[in-house]
Amino acid sequence: MAAAPRGNCTAIELRKKVDLYMETCGKRRSPPQITELATYLGITRFALARRFRAKVGVRLLTYINRWRMAKAKKLLQKTALPMPEVARQAGFGTERSLDRIFKKVMGKTPSTFRRDALVRSSAPPFS
Repeated sequence: MAAAPRGNCTAIELRKKVDLYMETCGKRRSPPQITELATYLGITRFALARRFRAKVGVRLLTYINRWRMAKAKKLLQKTALPMPEVARQAGFGTERSLDRIFKKVMGKTPSTFRRDALVRSSAPPFS
């Protein structure tokens, strides 16, 4: 990952930096770490949390969790990757974490979500 410039940036720039970090974590197959992200950005994790909320309008952890859920849903809908790989690429680290958080947020397991998405995509359109 290339070093990020220090100093103030816009909400869009800050979100892009966090998104890039999240994608990098997915490629490395490791869950995101706020301390690592803050170090990458050249600020403390406390300053990052305050700055992110002030500029973007949501807590950093909320943003990261939404990002991970969106990534997991996309992978479940568009790939046949095994669940442990979906979990790693979406930043959950383990299949168990993915199952627990996904069910809490979506009301169903990732497997059920994938099966439902497959059924919806293969259903004939209405006449």
